[in-house]
Amino acid sequence: MSKQEFLEQLRKGLSGLPQDDVEERLNFYSEIIDDRIEEGFPEDEAVSAIGSVDEITAQVVADIPLSKIAKQRIRSEKKRSVGEIILLVIGFPL
Repeated sequence: MSKQEFLEQLRKGLSGLPQDDVEERLNFYSEIIDDRIEEGFPEDEAVSAIGSVDEITAQVVADIPLSKIAKQRIRSEKKRSVGEIILLVIGFPL
């Protein structure tokens, strides 16, 4: 698997987490892969040495406090587009 494919899968796996945590983890693993490539490892070996995306995702989710994840979900639910607000107002039973 290429570095880009790995990072895309990792982004998808972490999609429900706060954006700053996702970016932090993506940068972290990108740097690890780059360091291994600089050490002379082929890209696919550098990626496979890190572990599977599922294992990393599970570890990252376990490391982030549940309260932070809940706050992120509540915050994202509060942000509604103008179209959604209009539909809610029009669709609200009188």
